[in-house]
Amino acid sequence: MADLPRSVTILSRSHNIVVVPEGDMPDRWGDCDSARQRIRLATGMATEAVVDTLLHELIHAMFAIQSLCDDSTEEEVASRLAPALLSVLKDDPAFFRRLTDVLSG
Repeated sequence: MADLPRSVTILSRSHNIVVVPEGDMPDRWGDCDSARQRIRLATGMATEAVVDTLLHELIHAMFAIQSLCDDSTEEEVASRLAPALLSVLKDDPAFFRRLTDVLSG
């Protein structure tokens, strides 16, 4: 599996990123437990799928942190936004590096 960061901070809340055996989550590739501030990703995915799944779970974390929980649309929003964000990362990697530079002053 790709060399992933061990954690991510979203609005001052650190979430651990944990890779687990695929068999531990037989019906999904990832999940987000906001109460435990943990994102789990299953092994067995191609690199692009890993990043897509991580972005998908980050969106779930953002929904929880911002109290946007609407179970009827949350999964659809995460499923649609994650590939779009992945596309920006792949097609224009300099964009995020430039934003980081801007924030650093």
